[in-house]
Amino acid sequence: MRWIKRGLIFVAFALLVSIGLVFAYAVVMESIGLHRARAFYEKHKLLTVIRDATKGINPWKADLRAIRRSLFLERIPLGTTEPEALRAMASEGFVCRRWNSQRSKHRLDCSLDYQPDYIQRWLIQIDFDDAEKLADANVLVLKSPPFSY
Repeated sequence: MRWIKRGLIFVAFALLVSIGLVFAYAVVMESIGLHRARAFYEKHKLLTVIRDATKGINPWKADLRAIRRSLFLERIPLGTTEPEALRAMASEGFVCRRWNSQRSKHRLDCSLDYQPDYIQRWLIQIDFDDAEKLADANVLVLKSPPFSY
């Protein structure tokens, strides 16, 4: 009987230690993710402004797309020339690719050159008029990871 009690105590202790190790691992990974996300957003000021302004807003009660667009246009206003806009996007780490459309010959899709797994997926569509001046923009969040920081 004594051996059974000792065995059960040992099993309970081993189980508690195992659960504690799993929780410790989760806490460490969470703090690493937070640290990486902070470092990422410190390098990408435009995304930081947009993310922080829309954080906590109910998407059913507010037009997040319009908020993101207006914040983007504060940094890169309408009428900005294409080379200036591309330079500003490149400074934020975005790579822009032209795509052919019936609607617009001057539309670019801009996404991050390096997209870490622990942040949202950003796509910024910018549209230029025939004079190669910024005519419209759209900021989209395509995917949020399960633990987005």
